[in-house]
Amino acid sequence: MKIKRLIAGMILVLACVLLIRVINWQEPANHLTSSQTFIVYFASEEGFSLVPEIRVGEGLIHNRLEALVEGPRTPNLVRVFPHDTRIIGYQIVDDLLYVNFNQAFVDNHPGGSLGELLTVYGLVNSVTEDPQINKVVILVEGKQIPTLAGHLDLLEPLSRDQSLIAKMQ
Repeated sequence: MKIKRLIAGMILVLACVLLIRVINWQEPANHLTSSQTFIVYFASEEGFSLVPEIRVGEGLIHNRLEALVEGPRTPNLVRVFPHDTRIIGYQIVDDLLYVNFNQAFVDNHPGGSLGELLTVYGLVNSVTEDPQINKVVILVEGKQIPTLAGHLDLLEPLSRDQSLIAKMQ
């Protein structure tokens, strides 16, 4: 009789443990949580400012650069990189990011001072969303270029420029 009570007690304890596990069981979390988003900047439809676009994924520099090359997913936003632009590579040294583009980055750029500003600071503001990066150096085919379209000095490392970001209401 004692053995039956002991077995019944063990079964009851086991059932309680299983019940608690079932109650506390949760679906495995998706590996991309809502906190795993990042911001990249594209030109407004009017072409006067940069507008943030939120992307789902890890905010790695590679992902930010690929998003800029791909172009916006949001209607009414305009790509800031010229068509056929490719990232040859990039390197982080301390808080400085060196980004190496193919020649299409220069050759296919439409020009104009505002266009140049939006291209350069679309890049700079997007990658400096990463707290590890404070400044950016632009290279084309492995060489530093003096300017992209004749209006901005690209020989010095570039810092974030908040003034180009559209004020959201």
